[in-house]
Amino acid sequence: MMRPFSLLLVSFLLIFTAYTEPASANWNETNWQLTGGAARTIDTPGFTSDGVTHQYRAVRGTDNGVWVSHNNGAAARIPDALTISEPEIITMYGQTYIFVVGTDRGVWWSRRLNPEGTSWSPFARVPGNPDTSVAVSVVADGNYHFSIFATRSNGMLERQRGSVATSITPSFDGYWLGNPNAGAAGAPSCISIPDQITYGQSYDYCGFPKFVCFNSTEKCITTPCGIGTSSNASDSEFYARTVGCQWPEAECRNVSVVRGGIDGSLTWNTVDPNYRYQQEMAVGCISPNNGELYVNRSSDGGHEWTGFRHPSDGPGASDSRPSLHADGGNIYAALRWDADRDGRFPENSIVEKRL
Repeated sequence: MMRPFSLLLVSFLLIFTAYTEPASANWNETNWQLTGGAARTIDTPGFTSDGVTHQYRAVRGTDNGVWVSHNNGAAARIPDALTISEPEIITMYGQTYIFVVGTDRGVWWSRRLNPEGTSWSPFARVPGNPDTSVAVSVVADGNYHFSIFATRSNGMLERQRGSVATSITPSFDGYWLGNPNAGAAGAPSCISIPDQITYGQSYDYCGFPKFVCFNSTEKCITTPCGIGTSSNASDSEFYARTVGCQWPEAECRNVSVVRGGIDGSLTWNTVDPNYRYQQEMAVGCISPNNGELYVNRSSDGGHEWTGFRHPSDGPGASDSRPSLHADGGNIYAALRWDADRDGRFPENSIVEKRL
């Protein structure tokens, strides 16, 4: 990869059925546990799984390098890679990719070359200039296409589409599409949802697949990019959802959203077990008031929510965005730990639990 950009990763760990009717989410929590061993990070840990054999965690290390671990093994640094934000790691269509923001404020990508995650392709730059300093969110739509979401320095949320339909090497639109009415503070966190899954109290049909994105403000969580588009819909439809507070009672600086299932495996087949997994959703954030994690859960695709609350076994002390991720029907939260608030784990260690 060209060296103008910096990225860093540190090690980390991670460790139903037929759809019936909407129901409140079931919490099946474990205790907090140290998952990165001696690894330390200065940002949010990332996670991806193929749902069968392989789990990968990626972090920005204290050296601003990018580090990756496989199945909770020792983390290895990707050579010559530096980043200014946490990496985004995602498995799409049998391949695992890392996306990072470089020191040039552009977005760069690399593909895993071996199952152990110790060998990666040279980093290549995504076309265009999103001018961002915060992490991007990458979402696969289940049809060999994906979208990269980035928050520009002026707060505008932008998206660029890509495809791996004909090659394991991604192709890109070559431009970033933005909307001045869709933006907020911080990195975006986005998921895709199939047509049959409802979301929130106002659900719109404006193309498929649909994307729901969260940013944060000082006082509430917003849904700035809302419903997405497909190749059959115009780009303007992507920003169909109105900006506003989804949960006015939630005060959050850093927001993460997750949908159950396997990365890149969006399905509309109601007899597919992964369809039921996709009904599981969660939103988590760190409160600016106390530096603690709050989580909101849904088991019916976002129609009904439990309300924000602390996870069990302590509220989760962190001053970085939480990492919510899924492995099938299970949802996990990973944190960069703040030892000043909770001394159970070392400062900047990687701590995780199942929610």
